[in-house]
Amino acid sequence: MRKYLLIPAVLCLAGLLLAGCTGAGNQTPVQTTSEAETTAAAETATTAEPETSPAAAHQPGDRYEGTVTLDGMEETVYYEQIRNDVLGYEIGFDAQNFKRVTDTNRDRFISAFDDPEAPENWIEVRYYPMDAEAIAEDYIESLSYRYEVTKEESVLETAGACIEIDASVDKETHEMADILQTVYVIPAANGSCRTVTTRCAIVDSEGFGARFRGILKTFSVAERQTFASAPRQEGEKYEGVLTVEGIDETVTYEQIRSEALKFEMGIESGNVRRETATDRERFILGQSDADQPKNYLEVTYSPQDAETAAEAVRTELSQTYGVRQDAYVLDRAGRCILISASESKDGQDMPEMLRTVYVIPAADGSSRIVSACYEAVDSDIIAARFRAMVNTFATLDA
Repeated sequence: MRKYLLIPAVLCLAGLLLAGCTGAGNQTPVQTTSEAETTAAAETATTAEPETSPAAAHQPGDRYEGTVTLDGMEETVYYEQIRNDVLGYEIGFDAQNFKRVTDTNRDRFISAFDDPEAPENWIEVRYYPMDAEAIAEDYIESLSYRYEVTKEESVLETAGACIEIDASVDKETHEMADILQTVYVIPAANGSCRTVTTRCAIVDSEGFGARFRGILKTFSVAERQTFASAPRQEGEKYEGVLTVEGIDETVTYEQIRSEALKFEMGIESGNVRRETATDRERFILGQSDADQPKNYLEVTYSPQDAETAAEAVRTELSQTYGVRQDAYVLDRAGRCILISASESKDGQDMPEMLRTVYVIPAADGSSRIVSACYEAVDSDIIAARFRAMVNTFATLDA
C-alpha cells in the first residue's frame, strides 16, 4: 500500500452500506461477484428506499425533516445542518439516531444504539489533500485484503459526481460479509477530496441503509477554514492545533516574510531558528547543530515552472533515494507537486535522513521549492511539525 510521508494515517478501514445502496454509474469490478450475491444485495436494498430528499439548501444550524421508508412504513427523520470548517464539508446530522464524535482528522457519526466503545454502525467523513483517484485506489487496496471490491462512478444528490467503492462480499467465502462498507470519494474544485465512509452490520443493513442514504443526500463539500489558510501580517503571532500521534498540541506560530525569495510562512515561535542566505531561507527545528542541521525546512526560488522544477528535484533525489511524485494541496498555497524520498534507491532499507519536497507554482510562472529534511527517527512527529508550517506557506507577487 502506498504511504504518504506527510499524511497522517492515510487510510483507516472505514465503510458501510450494503451493496444495493449505490448510485447509478459505469461499474468497474475490482473483483467480480456472483449473480446470486448481486441479487441478494439488491433484494436487501429494496425495503429501505428513502422517500423524500432533505437535500435542499440549508444553513448550518437549520433543522429540517426528511422521510425514509423502513419495512414498508414511513418514518420522519429530523436533520440538523452542521458544518466542519477544518474538514471542509456540510451534512444533515440525524441527531436522534446518531452521536457525533469528532477529532482533528475526522468526523464520525455513530449509531446511538451501539456500544460507543465498539460501534458497528457509523458514517465517517475525512479530508485528504490529494486527488480523488489516488485516494480511491488506496481505499481499494486496503479493503481488498478482506473484501471483493467494486468501484463505480456515482452521483450524490448535493455533492455531485464521486467515486463509489463497495465492499460487501467476503473475499474468502464469496458471500455477503458480516460488516458492509461503502466509501464515497468526492473531489473538490481545488484538487483535494473528501471521503464519506459508511459501515453497518449486515443484520442492521435494511434500517441503516435507508438512514445512511438519507444523510448522504445532504452531504456537500465546503471551503476549508484552518489556522494555516488565513492571511497574516508579518510578525503576527497566532495559534494552531497540531495533531501528532493522535494527540492535539497547541502551537504558537510567527508569520515571517522574504521579499528576496517572494514568500511568507508561519514558523513555530521559539522552536525554529531562521537562517537567511542570498539564495535560500532555512528554518532549523529544535536544537539541531547549526553547522550540520538534521531537521530543517529550506525554501528556494526557481524561475522555472513547477513541472520543470519538479523534474530537476526528482533527478537529484533519485541519485540516492527511491522517489515518488503526487499532486498535493496545501491549505494556503493550494495545488502543488509533492515529491517524497523515504526509501533507499534499492528499496531495501529506510535511509537515516528523509526528504519531502513541495514544488509550489507562483502566479508569474516561477515556483518555490520547500524542502523538508529530517531524521527517520521520530519522523512522524517531525514531519507533522513541518507539514503544519508548510500549510501556511504562500508565494508573493513578483
